[in-house]
Amino acid sequence: MTKTERHHFYNPAAIVTGDAPHLFGIPRLCGYEWNDNGTHFHVAGGNRGDRDRALFKYTISGQGVLILNGEEHILNAGDGFFLAGNVSDTHYDYRISDNADHWEFLFISFDKTVAIDIVRRIIRDAGNIVRLNPAGAAVKSAWHLYEMFRSGEVADPYAASRLGYDLLMQLCSEAVTFSGKAAGTDLVHKIAAYGFRHLDRPVTVDELAAKCNYSRWYFSKIFRAAAGMSPSEFIMEQKLTAAVQIIQHENLPVKELAARCGFTDPGYFIRRFKRRYGITPAQYKSQEES
Repeated sequence: MTKTERHHFYNPAAIVTGDAPHLFGIPRLCGYEWNDNGTHFHVAGGNRGDRDRALFKYTISGQGVLILNGEEHILNAGDGFFLAGNVSDTHYDYRISDNADHWEFLFISFDKTVAIDIVRRIIRDAGNIVRLNPAGAAVKSAWHLYEMFRSGEVADPYAASRLGYDLLMQLCSEAVTFSGKAAGTDLVHKIAAYGFRHLDRPVTVDELAAKCNYSRWYFSKIFRAAAGMSPSEFIMEQKLTAAVQIIQHENLPVKELAARCGFTDPGYFIRRFKRRYGITPAQYKSQEES
């Protein structure tokens, strides 16, 4: 039985503002997809119309394949790829890998001239495919944009342009920084993807070590060397970041918010949230609403 999940959202602000040159950071389209191998997901560049655009696609889990100008590239979790220019003039295909059971990704596209030029610069400096930190500012910003699109809260075109521009600048920085980082990065991407899939329950270091077929001691050692923090700190940061994103878009009781982020004790959740952000979840929500 095949499985597919596809959520695409056009930015209404981009449609309303048209070609306004001062709003060059406005994203055009944002989406999330999960396709399993039975869907035979495949996109051919020659069938995408005759227009200029820039595309950023980030692999969350599974594996995809990008064929660019006749050369095949494997896309693993943590890989982002960029395309820029006239769609019909760019020879590319991307699809789910024959060796993968699924391909899960997030994407954002732009059709403003300046945004396209920025993505061209990323491609020039770092290549079409880059490794990105799944807990870094660029990926967090991409998820934030997706959530805004999904909720329909992109009402102000100026704010939308600023968020899009911020994402592009973060991608510029991180693409160059992470493109060529050595061993250990794959481990961080794998743990980040696992943490997101199991956000609604506690995740232990023993569980993560077993997932990677390492002893707890060795896993903790190599993970800290790669991520700059312990596995438990990384998972906690991931859960608290998710809590902030949920607070920004949903009005949930603290007990439900804690459970959504994998905390069985709401009191402990509040203490950890306050230690991280200096205020309680309720105070954070009040600040967002003021």
